[in-house]
Amino acid sequence: MGDVSKPRRDSRGRFLPGVSGNPGGRRPNRHTLTSCLRRLAVEPVPGARGALTTRAEALAWVLWKAALEGDLQAAKVLLDRIDGCVWQADVEADDGPRLIRSPFALPNKAAATRGKKEAEDG
Repeated sequence: MGDVSKPRRDSRGRFLPGVSGNPGGRRPNRHTLTSCLRRLAVEPVPGARGALTTRAEALAWVLWKAALEGDLQAAKVLLDRIDGCVWQADVEADDGPRLIRSPFALPNKAAATRGKKEAEDG
C-alpha cells in the first residue's frame, strides 16, 4: 500500500513538501478530439499535380486560397496564425492606454464608474 513509517500528510491533512498525491500523474487520454485531429493532420493525401502532402498543408492551402479570393475571415485566421492576435488599445483608461489581447474591447471599469458618478451629480 505505501511506506507507513513516512507520513505523507501534515496534521491539517495537506501533502508534505516533496510528496505527491498522484505520483504517476494523469493518464494520457488518446481519444480526445485534439489528439484525433493531430493524428489526421499528418496523414499524407494527394496534393497538387499528384504530389503527396499532409492534410494540414492541404488545409493551409485552402485557407490561403480563400483569403486571396477575398474571404476576410480566412485572411484574419491566417494573419492571427502568422503574426499573432492583434492587440487592441483601450484609450479610455485613466492611467494611459492599455493593450488588450482580444479582438473585442473589454469594458473599462473606470469609465463605467465615471459615467455613474456624472449621472448622480447631474
